[in-house]
Amino acid sequence: MLMELQIMEEDSDAAEPHWNSDVHFMMLRQVCMHLPGIQQQNITSARPNPHLVPKTGFSNTESKLVDYALVCDESLIPSHLVQQIDSINHTSASVQSLRQDPIAISIEAKTPNGSESTALAQLSLWAATHLNRLRTLLRPTKRDVVSMPLPLIMAVGGRYSLFFAIDGTITEGITIAGGETEFGDCVTLDGCYQVLAGLRAVGI
Repeated sequence: MLMELQIMEEDSDAAEPHWNSDVHFMMLRQVCMHLPGIQQQNITSARPNPHLVPKTGFSNTESKLVDYALVCDESLIPSHLVQQIDSINHTSASVQSLRQDPIAISIEAKTPNGSESTALAQLSLWAATHLNRLRTLLRPTKRDVVSMPLPLIMAVGGRYSLFFAIDGTITEGITIAGGETEFGDCVTLDGCYQVLAGLRAVGI
């Protein structure tokens, strides 16, 4: 089914929202069925908290958004632990669905003709803002560097690649590592299984 949808989308030169709803949504739904406590969310309407966005190195913040997130629900993170916080994530508290469910994996999707460099720039800004939020949740003596890398997924057409955002000191900044090879492509049945296996492995 996913293969057929991808071929149809490519043949029709579908816009990004159609790719998201017809291909990526179905793929992520299948992944979450096998990851207890993990849910997918379409977060195209989410906006990063402007107070957490890096002040230099990026422009046109409003367009630097990502499409999906895999989040931890209250079976993994009890709501009473975060209910006193405006938003556990780096997004506006007005997005109720993201207020208490921590983002585990961020995903940016593009059409087959979409720009990979633009997608990576969006993921980089999103990750830098996310790390800034995590830093505020640490004890003051521990806020220099967030030790946990953040997994990022870039999907261009049906091709999925994995990156990690690695925090550094103020002078070092963050490093985006990975992405050298795709871990699956939905154009073939084997590729679909590879994408599913890869996403599940990242989500475990």
